[in-house]
Amino acid sequence: MLSMTNTIQTLLCGVFLLLAISSSSLPADEKPPVTKTEEISESAKKEFELGNSAMDREEFEAAIEHFEAAVKAEPENGVLHHALGVAYMANRNANAGWYHFRMAVRYAPDNEAAVMDFLRTWKFLDNSGLFSVGTSAETIMNTLGKPDQYEQNGIQSRAIYGFMSINMINQQLFSILDLRNLPQEGLRSEDGLAFSLPEGWRVAYRILTFEQGNTEFTQGEETIQNWTELFSSQRFIGIEEKQAAKKMLGNIRDSLTSSFNDVEFKVIEESPDDVLFFWKIAETNEHPAQYEIVRIVKGKSDLHRIAYTRKSDQKDDENIKLWTETLRSAKLMPAEELRQYQQQAALEHEILQTTRIQLQKQEEYIRESNIDQLKKFILPEKQKEITPELLKKIESKNFSIDEESMVKRVELIEEDDTRKALIFNTKNEQVLTLIEKDNTWYATELWFTKSTGKP
Repeated sequence: MLSMTNTIQTLLCGVFLLLAISSSSLPADEKPPVTKTEEISESAKKEFELGNSAMDREEFEAAIEHFEAAVKAEPENGVLHHALGVAYMANRNANAGWYHFRMAVRYAPDNEAAVMDFLRTWKFLDNSGLFSVGTSAETIMNTLGKPDQYEQNGIQSRAIYGFMSINMINQQLFSILDLRNLPQEGLRSEDGLAFSLPEGWRVAYRILTFEQGNTEFTQGEETIQNWTELFSSQRFIGIEEKQAAKKMLGNIRDSLTSSFNDVEFKVIEESPDDVLFFWKIAETNEHPAQYEIVRIVKGKSDLHRIAYTRKSDQKDDENIKLWTETLRSAKLMPAEELRQYQQQAALEHEILQTTRIQLQKQEEYIRESNIDQLKKFILPEKQKEITPELLKKIESKNFSIDEESMVKRVELIEEDDTRKALIFNTKNEQVLTLIEKDNTWYATELWFTKSTGKP
């Protein structure tokens, strides 16, 4: 019936009985009500009741037959889809169960049991890492099956499953959007915190609901499922009138002290609209030892929270000092100014990464005396300077380049309507100038002449 892969079947093997027990074994008076009698045909109602009886006897295949017949009679009835999904899960057919949970929340978005089972399944998949930023559209659809709805506009696309929208750029996951209860005016923020993270951090997870937005950053190869250090940026939507930053600080402190026996809590800076604080907890059976530095700032309509968390039973004073300053230096900016700041930061990061890769390639081409390939990195009007004699002089110096130390930061400037990127090394010395021409960045000279001394 369903043309889905077996991937989700494998991923969900541990959640079958949990779903079946949570929904099918409820006492009759606690089960979600079926649609009113006048809203369902007699044939569908009869099959639904027979299916419930079969579920009570744990005759899952018989229950599936009856619920399938009910759904066939009432294909847009969310309650019937949910019952069928539970039966499929109980019978260890996760592909079919997942499909009918999606149909259930689409046709009956207020059915709490259907929403609960949909979210439990979604969370299980989320915990597997499927919804991490950068996951390919192919992987997502191979796992989840054909979307209930798919839209594409240029490089942007989205695949909707139930009430969850997977938003993609260039066929890679960018963010998750919960479509429930979205306001007509949308969720655009009036402002936000601009911050700069040390190199090596990347966005690992991004989700937005009508209540809050959450972006998680991890370092290196760490993931949102397995990390030792985590940076979080949260936006609590529309609560600035209900809760000041200082009040949220108090709520967090109360929650920690009531949940853990050994809590260290220190307020670093505070005002009604801007607080910076530190907390640390010891290891428990449920939680690892960890500490966190947090800043909460009131915006025009939202509260903004940024935080650095580290799993460790020891305080690293230098690390705490570094991250305290990182959070303190974050600035609240109007939305448009923040967007421009983030675009420039993304461009600078891209230039740094591309420059390092090109350094490696150029070193290879110099050793091969491949002049034609080297010229592609240089401004067209400067390419004539790349000669065999120049390469021999560079090679004679036994050059060796560490691209990580040579390319540490970038500064973007505008001169005479030309955009330039100044590249600096770890000693804060400028080692290279790039010029943008026809949407491509070119070096003004062969990069290795800067590091070896120009012959």
